[in-house]
Amino acid sequence: MKDEKLSILKMIESGRVTAEEAHSLLAALDSPKREASGSAPRRFRVLVTELGTGRRRANVQVPISLVDLILRLTPQSADRTVGIFNQRVEVETLLDAVRSGVVGRILDMSDDSENVRLEVFVE
Repeated sequence: MKDEKLSILKMIESGRVTAEEAHSLLAALDSPKREASGSAPRRFRVLVTELGTGRRRANVQVPISLVDLILRLTPQSADRTVGIFNQRVEVETLLDAVRSGVVGRILDMSDDSENVRLEVFVE
C-alpha cells in the first residue's frame, strides 16, 4: 500500500490529479473494502442519490475493460476528463486507482445546488 500512496503523490506532483482527487484515491486505499481475493475488479458502478431523501436517481454499471478500451482508442490529444458538478475529473485517474488494486468507493462528490450525491465504486 505504501507504493500505491507514493504513486498517487507522484500523480499530484506531475499535475495528473488535483489534491481533491488524490484525497479520494487515498481514502479509497485506506478503505476496509480493499480486495483480498486477488481477482481483478470488473466494473465501475456510478450511483447518484438525492441528498435529502437518499432516493436513487441512477445506478449504472460499466465494465472496467470497456472504459479502458475507450481510453486506449481515444487520441492522446482528446479531452480525457469528465465534467462533474462544475469540476473536471480525469478518467485515467480513476483507472489508475483500479490498476493499483483499489476496491470500493473511489469518488464521492455532492452538489447542493442540484441536491445530489455522486459516488463511483470499483467492484
